[in-house]
Amino acid sequence: MVESSRCGGTALRNLSGDKGIILVVDDEASIRRILQTRLEMIGYSVVTAIAIRFDF
Repeated sequence: MVESSRCGGTALRNLSGDKGIILVVDDEASIRRILQTRLEMIGYSVVTAIAIRFDF
């Protein structure tokens, strides 16, 4: 699942960060939000994804 405030939760489009694009993957929504906010503040476009744990 890919989610992003810039992508509207769909395909990657119109990402225009000055420094590039970073994919943030974590199972904690708060961690994804913090990293996304901080990275966008310094000029990166950010796409976030949920990490899923499988414990067998």
